[in-house]
Amino acid sequence: NTIFTGSEYAISMQTSDHEDVEIFNNIIYGTTNTSSARAINVAGGMENVTSNNNLFYYPNRSDGRIFQVGGAIGDLAWWRGQTSNPDPQSLLANPLFVSSSPINPSDFKLQSTSPAIDKGTSLPLVFDDFDGTRRPQGTGWDIGAFEYGSETQSNLIADIIVDEPEWYHDPSVNLCNPVPGNCPFPDYGMSVTKGYAPFPVFFQGWNSTPR
Repeated sequence: NTIFTGSEYAISMQTSDHEDVEIFNNIIYGTTNTSSARAINVAGGMENVTSNNNLFYYPNRSDGRIFQVGGAIGDLAWWRGQTSNPDPQSLLANPLFVSSSPINPSDFKLQSTSPAIDKGTSLPLVFDDFDGTRRPQGTGWDIGAFEYGSETQSNLIADIIVDEPEWYHDPSVNLCNPVPGNCPFPDYGMSVTKGYAPFPVFFQGWNSTPR
């Protein structure tokens, strides 16, 4: 997610009975200068909260005290001491959006020098960004709603989900990995076990008849 807010709380858990809360790969950009502004507010304890690979930016809060657990407040170093996971990969930095001006139309995509690029954690259920661009485009997932870069390949990209014990690649079909023109097995059949194929494939056709 990308959260751009002038409100008091960006992420808030107002009850103490929360369970299995995971806060990953978020950009939280706070525009307010009020001392009560919080990037994350957790009522009660942190026993069921895990946080990592987030980027926080509150340019109008020089004290950095943007985290709250119960009645206690602190900065990122303090927050790391509250979580069961010490949150080692989260950042305090300007995400360098293309535009974050409240006057001009905002564009929350990342500039090429953004510190959020490749700094996210891999989330197996999050294949695409907000615009449908595949993740990752670089060496890792980007933090935030938008993945930097774009897919320029003309062939369809897909993940093969195998429901049968064995599928095969028809040698007459152009199956290329990782890009068209670079096929490690253009003339061979291919079988995969149940589950996800270990890589995305570009394809022009696929024979899904089990054999």
